[in-house]
Amino acid sequence: MANFSVSQLQQKIEMIRKLREEVNELKAESLKYLEGMDRLAAEREAARAQLSSAKNQFHSMKKKSSVQARRIEELEAQLASKLVKAESNAEKAKADGCTCGQIKRAKELEVDTEALVSDDDDDDDDDDDGSKSGYENGGEPDRKETAPWDNEDVYPLASML
Repeated sequence: MANFSVSQLQQKIEMIRKLREEVNELKAESLKYLEGMDRLAAEREAARAQLSSAKNQFHSMKKKSSVQARRIEELEAQLASKLVKAESNAEKAKADGCTCGQIKRAKELEVDTEALVSDDDDDDDDDDDGSKSGYENGGEPDRKETAPWDNEDVYPLASML
């Protein structure tokens, strides 16, 4: 070892110093990379948490929309059922209206017939006061003209119209 000269030792010391500087630079650089990796890992975890939250919200909204879709279908079915029932009731009311009108007309004719028969009977009696009914005057029998749908006794569903 004595063969080493002072200049060689100084060169080796200088080389050791340079190598230590390089090691320190590499350590600093590796610390930057480690910090970057830690930051990226934290960002990745935050992104995963956001993704998980978004998935939960999506599933919740999907479930809610599914429930709403079923409710809409139920309401549409109820509406269709009520529409069919209302149409049926309207048809029935229309048919009842015609039937009631026909029954009323038949009753009116029956009353008119009875009036004619009683008028014939009155001719035999001398109790005639000289007044003549509308029918005897050549017109229609005395009665108030009303439409069948105006009479709730004959057409009970008139109030629905």
